[in-house]
Amino acid sequence: MVNPISKEEFKVLVMLYIANIDGHIHPEEVMLMLEKARPQVFASASKKFGKMNDMEVLEYIEQSKKFYVTTEEERQQIINDLKGLIEADGRLTQVEAYITNALVKLLK
Repeated sequence: MVNPISKEEFKVLVMLYIANIDGHIHPEEVMLMLEKARPQVFASASKKFGKMNDMEVLEYIEQSKKFYVTTEEERQQIINDLKGLIEADGRLTQVEAYITNALVKLLK
């Protein structure tokens, strides 16, 4: 498990997970994430993300969401950001749609 992170890092970590569903993060996705978070926050979250496997990321999201997603407005903002992210590269695969829907349920 990673050390405690900021709310902004948590959001980037969730976005990195979605962006990496197809095995690589596209430049369009990075640009979108950088619009949502400061470059140093993105770098920090990316470093932590790189040390975790898929299961660790999902477990961290599930265990930590109560600290970082405390209102319905915050939850909806993350969901909107995730939807924008999966559309950023202009390609929406069935796997991306399925995983995003599962992650939305996980954030409840």
